[in-house]
Amino acid sequence: QPLLRTYRGGAGGFRIDYRLSPNNSFVFKSDLSRYRERNPELGKDVLTSSGGNLESRDFAGSFGWTSIFSGLYANELRAGYRTTKRDWDDAGLLPTTYLPSLGAGIGISPAAPANFKRTVFDLNETVGFALGSAKQYRIKLGFNFSTSKWSQDYLFGSSGIFDFGTLDDFGAGSGSFYIAESPTTKTAFTTRDFAVFVQGAWQLRPSLVVFTGIRYDRQRYPKTQTFPIPGNPQFAAAFGLVNFGVPDDKNNVAPHLGVVWSGKGDQPWTLTGGFGWHYGQLDPTRFSEAILASGRLRARRGLGNFSTWPALPDTAAAPDAGQVITFFDPTAKKYKNPRTRKFDLQLDRTLPSFTHLRVTGGYHHTDFVLRREDINLLTSPAGRTQEGRDVFGVLQQRGGLITTDPGSNRRIPGYDLVSAMVSTGFSDYYQAGFSLAREPVTGFGFSAAYVWSRTRDNTLQSWTGDPSDELSPFPNDRPGHEWVEGRSDYDLPHRASLQLSWKGAGHVPLTIATRYRFRSGFPFTPGFRAGVDVNADGSGRNDPAFVDAGISGMQGLINGNSCIKDQLNRFVDRNSCREQANHALDLNVAVGLPVRSLGGRLELTADIFNMVSTASGLVDRALVLVDPAGTLTTDGLGNVFLPLLANPRFGKLLSRRTEPRILRLGLRVAY
Repeated sequence: QPLLRTYRGGAGGFRIDYRLSPNNSFVFKSDLSRYRERNPELGKDVLTSSGGNLESRDFAGSFGWTSIFSGLYANELRAGYRTTKRDWDDAGLLPTTYLPSLGAGIGISPAAPANFKRTVFDLNETVGFALGSAKQYRIKLGFNFSTSKWSQDYLFGSSGIFDFGTLDDFGAGSGSFYIAESPTTKTAFTTRDFAVFVQGAWQLRPSLVVFTGIRYDRQRYPKTQTFPIPGNPQFAAAFGLVNFGVPDDKNNVAPHLGVVWSGKGDQPWTLTGGFGWHYGQLDPTRFSEAILASGRLRARRGLGNFSTWPALPDTAAAPDAGQVITFFDPTAKKYKNPRTRKFDLQLDRTLPSFTHLRVTGGYHHTDFVLRREDINLLTSPAGRTQEGRDVFGVLQQRGGLITTDPGSNRRIPGYDLVSAMVSTGFSDYYQAGFSLAREPVTGFGFSAAYVWSRTRDNTLQSWTGDPSDELSPFPNDRPGHEWVEGRSDYDLPHRASLQLSWKGAGHVPLTIATRYRFRSGFPFTPGFRAGVDVNADGSGRNDPAFVDAGISGMQGLINGNSCIKDQLNRFVDRNSCREQANHALDLNVAVGLPVRSLGGRLELTADIFNMVSTASGLVDRALVLVDPAGTLTTDGLGNVFLPLLANPRFGKLLSRRTEPRILRLGLRVAY
């Protein structure tokens, strides 16, 4: 069970709208929030993060000035300032420690401590024109400029990570250790973003309006002359590549096209459709990683006796494993900003009795998503397991732990993980849904909504912050036939909600509402316990299981889990199983206070979230376990026999982390 989690936070803001004249007005708004959490649960990790603290602070302020001239010309100038800060300290006394055979862990997260801060200044200028005898044509021109300062103090594994196969191994101190070390864990830089656009609206008929436009975006990271990613001549000599290239995509031209059609009659159908390109930006944490992992960052790895736990081992017990390098591949796989092509349709109609119907559908395709490739992994496997899995190093077993001899999986000695960040990822998203709502002034009301969606991609996520978890477990797959191409980690095919409400009248109006929420469970890949690295690629979380009915206890799991029944005698597909669906029930009560000067617009509110909800948490994704009583054997050709057992707790909760029941009281004033 997780430790007691406590929350404390607050938020506030205001908005001022003022009209200086019939043609000139300005608006000023500001928002501020602060949030603190003790013993936070971040990522899908078995750790308790004991003693950790998370603090979030956000501020946003903006000013806008609008001028209208003769109804034919309008000018809007906006300026804003935003700052976001996340501080995660590691006040815990215990280092990161995993026990794979138990599916458990103690200590702080391997991503702690971590501090991130971003400040952004935005400037936007837009000019609009109305043309035509009836002003039926509108053209808008504009530009956006923003400058952003990013700073962080973060390095995964900087506090050390222990893995012990069993409790007996933990007691004896027999396990593995990893730590990342660098002279500094801090980075800071400034980026600049610039965009220009033109768009037009053409009312071709009273019932038909066409929208079109084009936009150009450019994101500029600091060049090597002003803030270098330190060049590494040693790396260039060993790999024939440079590590100091700065991502810069100059081809971000995005066209847009849209149509709005309204039918005839008192309650017509309205059809809205649109197609367009949208460009994303480089995650600043990736650029920070390239700055840190440029030669100064080194890894230490060790296998053996660590009886001094929780003290970190010295360089004799965990010697230097080499440089850790991250760079943006300057070869044919040149960096490009993520590009999304969207096609969306929406159908609306207002029905009698305050009822509204909406039907939606869409398809989004994103390409040029960054993926990680380890170019220092052996190009050919050193052997194979009895399942036919490629093994890229020398494996060792310690109880329920299987790990790699440090350096045995590396192509070039003196280097550990060498990550090439390449723009070869993609995502496909389909969705269709509807909503039906009735919202009368008083009396009975309701709203119902349902969305079906499907998401497929070829990018693995790291839920703990470990870069190696993003690597494909089958690095020699042919392009277009990769195991990682499949159901996305974020695929939720079904989401629905139903709300029933009743609003009273009188001097003290009462509103009562209840809401039911449903969503599909998150998908997951049947594999091994965290820390078990059976293909020796350096990651203990990315290996899928092989469904072998000959493994002791496996036939019972096959009969009881439909998601693996059709995958006999092969490696499971990515995200082929799914967690339990989630159900929740909320309650809302609002009472209007009899303050005559406010005309019934002052309400006392009470909300109960998750009054009833599904038990959820961290699911045991291990289909097979390493038999602590068995023995790993390797023949003269490097082929490996793994002692495996079926996991009787596959698919069950390792740790219950149900969303908390929350009572919220408030005072609401409507304007």
